[in-house]
Amino acid sequence: LPTLSFYHIYNLRQGGGCGTDYIIVEISTNGGFNWTNIKQWTGTNLAWRYEQINLSGYRSDSVKIRFNLSAYSGCAADGWYIDDVMI
Repeated sequence: LPTLSFYHIYNLRQGGGCGTDYIIVEISTNGGFNWTNIKQWTGTNLAWRYEQINLSGYRSDSVKIRFNLSAYSGCAADGWYIDDVMI
């Protein structure tokens, strides 16, 4: 099965006066014109975590994948770190 795998660690803002940050993995089957959310996180994970996302529904398509950090400006948070990305 086609699978997207990677390790990540994150520390994001949740609520309060600064809003909530999200990290999102998205996929496009039309060259990046439209994007579909395939996985989303918020909150904090302070240890490296291994993720696997099943892409079998897209095995007949030519796809683009992007990692998106949706954050509000003006407030500091550590963010998102990604390593060892493989398909």
